[in-house]
Amino acid sequence: MICVLTYTEKHRKTYDTLCLLKAYGYKEIKVYAIPFSYRKKFTPLISHRPADYVDLAPEALCMNLGYTYCEITAYDEIREEDGSIMIVCGAGLLPDNFIKKYRVINSHPGYIPNCRGLDAFKWAIHEKQPVGVTSHLIGDEVDAGEVIIRKQIPIFLNDTFYQAAQRVYEAEINALVDSIPIIESETLLTYISGKGYPVHKRMPNETEKTLLLEFELYKKNYSEDNSDNKRNEAELKIRPLPSVKNSFIHESAFVDDNVKIGSGTKIWHFCHIQKGTEIGENCVLGQNVNISNNVKIGNGVKIQNNVSIYEGVELEDYVFCGPSMVFTNFLTPRAK
Repeated sequence: MICVLTYTEKHRKTYDTLCLLKAYGYKEIKVYAIPFSYRKKFTPLISHRPADYVDLAPEALCMNLGYTYCEITAYDEIREEDGSIMIVCGAGLLPDNFIKKYRVINSHPGYIPNCRGLDAFKWAIHEKQPVGVTSHLIGDEVDAGEVIIRKQIPIFLNDTFYQAAQRVYEAEINALVDSIPIIESETLLTYISGKGYPVHKRMPNETEKTLLLEFELYKKNYSEDNSDNKRNEAELKIRPLPSVKNSFIHESAFVDDNVKIGSGTKIWHFCHIQKGTEIGENCVLGQNVNISNNVKIGNGVKIQNNVSIYEGVELEDYVFCGPSMVFTNFLTPRAK
């Protein structure tokens, strides 16, 4: 059973999510709606989310789509079996016992961990962070934890601020629905800690005043189709920090996307793990270790400080690499 958490009022994200679920062929959907008690006390200068108004309230929408609708006043009224998948369209603050009992999927309009909290798209532009979306299981950390889908959203030179914001919103809805088969397949998820990254509040009006200008400068430097080839990801503050529960990655380490890291592995200061690398369980990588693309490292391997392991090298289980030892993948090295 897939359950959708939402509000009893008309709600754009709920409308779009339920329609997409129906388009994907999902039939057994139960919608739990709770009264919406929060009222905005802050008025932004620049709106970056679609208007909440839609023609149908959740109850009428569910009736038309053939989904079950149930109004509740508190989340302890939900009596589904353990293991049911919950997806969040609108829920407010969820109780700790609820998120421990169920797998609760949230889709966040920001690239975790770089942009956490409210107004993630706006803060990404202001702080020159990657624009993106992330779906994850709700846990102990705000907008962090077990990540299901994480992707950057391209910005193009002919984009307006509002076009880019709409693209982020659409990707957010897609990531929410696309996460369901991943969770159902029991795929191992990547654990990303939010440590060292702030949880943003609403962007103050004073900061918003220059946001549209900042967006034009952001496009100039970081757009996908910049004809002057000025896109500079070194300036764009992308520092992906994937990890797995029961393992450790120091905050100064750089771990590229598409890297597999086993449970219990420790990666220390200033290491760089490049894409396609597979590292087994209970390994230790000392300071300043560089692992090149597509390297395979077995279980229980210990690599001490200042070692570089290049593409084509494969370490089996329980290999020990002493400090500053050297690998090479040049079979016939020449200077000229």
